Amino acid sequence: MFLGIGTRMRWTAFKYIFVGALFLLVGWLLTASSSRFLENSQPATLIVLQVDERRDTDGKRSYRPVFGLQTTDRPRPEYAGSTWFSPKPHQPGDIVSGRYDPQSGEMRSDQMMGRSRWMWRVLQVVGALAVLQGILMFLVFQSCFYRFGCGAVVRPLPGLPAQPPADTGAMSRGPALARR
Repeated sequence: MFLGIGTRMRWTAFKYIFVGALFLLVGWLLTASSSRFLENSQPATLIVLQVDERRDTDGKRSYRPVFGLQTTDRPRPEYAGSTWFSPKPHQPGDIVSGRYDPQSGEMRSDQMMGRSRWMWRVLQVVGALAVLQGILMFLVFQSCFYRFGCGAVVRPLPGLPAQPPADTGAMSRGPALARR
């Protein structure tokens, strides 16, 4: 089925708005999760006990540090998160500043939290730009198509004829037809 330029433009604009809104939502949810962790946790000094390594199908490595709380109490609380990073965020034996949530046992280093917050903000900015581009496609670009004779707009602009001009140019029919 052939769709006209205006229909394709509206469908593309809808896709931009949908994907952008999805990025905004995911970025917001992840930022909210990080904020809740910051509210519920307390500053702590963490020891990197080990760094787990895994390879994906392309051979790329990712790493997950296993943290221990620096304390004299035994057994020492340990935590291996579910997030894998590349490049390696810490080396085994490093003593790093971070946060510890005593209710859940979760531990995060300040460096890893900063990297995650930056990534969520980038996700939100990309989402906002995609939504903005989709809105502009609906509002502005359709009128540009109409103004240049593509007939992509359903609504005519003020001061322009209701129908796009008829196709009279030989170039629009292609070079093979123009020679005849």
